[in-house]
Amino acid sequence: MKNFTGPIPGMSLTQKPKNAPWENPPSVTDPREALDMHLERLMDPDKMEAVLHLVEVAGLTIKTVTTGIVRAAVANGIHSIDVSLIVAPAIHEFIKKTADSVGAEYDEGLDDGSTDEARKEMVRQRAQKMLKESGVDIPDVDVPEEGEMTTEEADAEVTDFEGGEGAPADMDMPQPQEAPSKGLMSRRAV
Repeated sequence: MKNFTGPIPGMSLTQKPKNAPWENPPSVTDPREALDMHLERLMDPDKMEAVLHLVEVAGLTIKTVTTGIVRAAVANGIHSIDVSLIVAPAIHEFIKKTADSVGAEYDEGLDDGSTDEARKEMVRQRAQKMLKESGVDIPDVDVPEEGEMTTEEADAEVTDFEGGEGAPADMDMPQPQEAPSKGLMSRRAV
C-alpha cells in the first residue's frame, strides 16, 4: 500500500500560516541567480545523466522535465512562479543542447501546430543569450528538423539544377487558391 503524504486541497487552511516553503518569500528573487543555480545543478554529471535518462529512456519530453525542475524549485521556496517563467526557456535550451551534444534522442514537447515559428525562434534566441551571459559554453549542433534538408542535400540539388538536368522531378509549383466567397462580409461579383 502506498503512503500518500502529499498536500491535500485545503490543507494550508487548517494549519498554521506560513508553514509551507511556498507560502514564504522565495530565497532567490533575481532570475539570473535562479538560472545560475539551476545550471550549476544541471552541470553535475549525475543530475544531467538522470535528466537525459528521463528524456531518452523514460520518454518524457524536455518541456515536461523543465517544468518539473522549476516547479520543484517553487515548491521548495527557492524562487517564485514568475522567475520560473523567465528561466524555463533557458533551462529547456540547455537540456536540448546537452542532449544534442551527446547524441540522445528526445522529444521537445513543443506543439508545432499551435505555436508560431517566429515566437519559438524568439524564445530560443533569448534562452541562448541568457546562457551566454551566464558563462555556459555549449557547442552549437545543427540538427535538421524533420523534412528539412541538410546542407549537403541542398547543395546536391542546386548542382543538379545548375548542371542542366532541369528541375528535380519531385519539385511541384504551388498553385494559388481562391478564397471562398461565403459569409456575411464577403464580396460579390458584380
